[in-house]
Amino acid sequence: MKPRHPFSSCILLLGSACIIAVLLILLYGQAQGMMWGFDDYINLKGLSEVSSRPGLIDFVFGGHAGPGGRFISLASFVANYQDWPNNPWGFARLTLILHALNGALLFLLLRRLLMQEPTLSTVAAQVALLAAGIWLLLPIHASSILLPVQRMTHVSAFFMLITLYGYAVLRGRQSRIPTLAGMLLLSIWVLMGTVLAYFSKENGITVVTLVALLEIFFFGGAGLLRGQLADGWRTRLWKTWLILAAVGITVLLLAYLWWVWEGAQATYRNTRDFSLSERLATQAVISWEYLRQTLIPRGALLGPYQDDHAIYSWAKAQPYLALLAWAGLMGLAVGMYKRGPSQGIRLAGKYLLFAILWYAACHQIESTVVPLELYFEHRNYLAVIGIALGIAVLLGYVALYLKASRAWVMGLAGLVAAYQIFTLQQITSLWGKPALANEMWHIHHPGSTRAAQAILNSLIYYGFDDAAFKIAEQFVREQKNIDVAIGILPQLCTRDKSETRQQEMWKNAQDLVAYIKKPAGITTSLANLGKMVRDGKCSAISITSYKDWLEALLNNEKIKNFTRVRHHVLYELALVNMQMDDWDAYTRHAQQAFFDFPSVSMGEAIALELFRAGRADESARWIDTMMEKAPNGLIRDSWQARLQSLQNALRAIHQMHQEDTPNEPASSPQPS
Repeated sequence: MKPRHPFSSCILLLGSACIIAVLLILLYGQAQGMMWGFDDYINLKGLSEVSSRPGLIDFVFGGHAGPGGRFISLASFVANYQDWPNNPWGFARLTLILHALNGALLFLLLRRLLMQEPTLSTVAAQVALLAAGIWLLLPIHASSILLPVQRMTHVSAFFMLITLYGYAVLRGRQSRIPTLAGMLLLSIWVLMGTVLAYFSKENGITVVTLVALLEIFFFGGAGLLRGQLADGWRTRLWKTWLILAAVGITVLLLAYLWWVWEGAQATYRNTRDFSLSERLATQAVISWEYLRQTLIPRGALLGPYQDDHAIYSWAKAQPYLALLAWAGLMGLAVGMYKRGPSQGIRLAGKYLLFAILWYAACHQIESTVVPLELYFEHRNYLAVIGIALGIAVLLGYVALYLKASRAWVMGLAGLVAAYQIFTLQQITSLWGKPALANEMWHIHHPGSTRAAQAILNSLIYYGFDDAAFKIAEQFVREQKNIDVAIGILPQLCTRDKSETRQQEMWKNAQDLVAYIKKPAGITTSLANLGKMVRDGKCSAISITSYKDWLEALLNNEKIKNFTRVRHHVLYELALVNMQMDDWDAYTRHAQQAFFDFPSVSMGEAIALELFRAGRADESARWIDTMMEKAPNGLIRDSWQARLQSLQNALRAIHQMHQEDTPNEPASSPQPS
């Protein structure tokens, strides 16, 4: 294959990039009718207050989606504050732009890496563009783009790709063993990129391992580890650096798990319906499912609702078969790479091995020991880059060296590409029709609580109340699911005037307290139900019965030991006690809820309610307590400014009241 003229190559690359961009716009543009996802509200609700400086600070720096706070990703959502809460497509559109930008960074990175490959250096740009194009159009990425909150994945990936590209550029200017200054520069660059990626989303820390893989496969690291380079202090130092980067994150993760073992076990017991052992066994199986959906996707099975995934234990054969298959694939890759009879086979082995290790490295946080949910497609956003690169390298090698096989290989590749694009088109058009999407996802995930809740909301929105109630009754009965019972009760109270269904569903909610497996699910609908009961709009549920039920929830071991869920139940109980004029109980439960999950808006509400109840001194003491408990950093200043303003306002009202009614006890103001 003759090398193309530089100008014609540029035209070809630019034209191909434009085609990919147009495909992205056309395909994802079909999703404009999309709705919000299950994690969007809890993470993005603060956008309604970002027009003020305190609200902006609280939103950006008050994140709780992960231990790092993810303030960089949260800051990116501020660009869409005008789209909240009525335009989820506005969020997805900006994420799509970021996805395209990540694709451009990937192209630059892969081009730089392939220039180190002697057999492909002449077509490095073409192969890199092909790999980036494959990656950009993979159907498995659809949910990461169309779930607004998953922009966090894209922001973290952006900084990871910047880090990797910068490393490749800087490393390419160094000798096989960098100078001490070079090592320092590379280390600073990687450290900065890791910090930015981590504070976008915690799995960004895995970029350190990815850097090590680039070094091993493209910059002489493999020879270094095998001892093929001249020994010396620089060689030993660089080798130590490389080993620490390659295995450091895994070692740190295991050390962290050992350090917090009791807490981790408690998290599994109280927040999940699977153990650490079961999670590891299940992830071995899921790792192959991700690959299947990457290479041979089924549109109907790709979607946001995967919470009904089967749980495996080591007593079953599937996890062992999955691990054996990985071991076999790894052995095959090593054998092809080391002992392949031809250059093409050795090259295929190298990139197969690279793809396996890259895939494993990207999954080392989200798909191992951390007690997260079992299955999410967005965990593969960067993980499948190795697969896309391997396919592109294979096609590039065939085009260059295997003229006899070129036609049928390229034809096969065209068919695969057409299938992938067709599947992506099906998925994005489905997201643009929420009613149809919810029905489809519920059919294919009949045990998913989230899918059930989504189809119930759709049916009720379009006026099919009776169908919704029948589905809810069946799901609650078959799955013993309290989340759906709580979620459907407010609808029954307002839309079904017969008390029979209300009473039956309320009895289910009471009986199912003992069956709670995933306590986090009750928080979604608890506030809605509580408001309906307190307003007297649920005739079948008395305020006393509701209070007894909340106390039963608090006695459930999973809820008692799950701070975030206990917080919601305690606050509901506080509001019920306020309704019943039991102010001592209100104060006790409300303050417990605050300390479980501090929120300045909740603290302000408690202070105001105490003041309205004639407990001015108690309200003032509570504001002082909140000031002491305010988080550190910028949020602390924001909290204290808001609380000081509230305290001054209440003092002024209290003083005015004293002046108007001098004979009334000072501790019992009743402001209008």
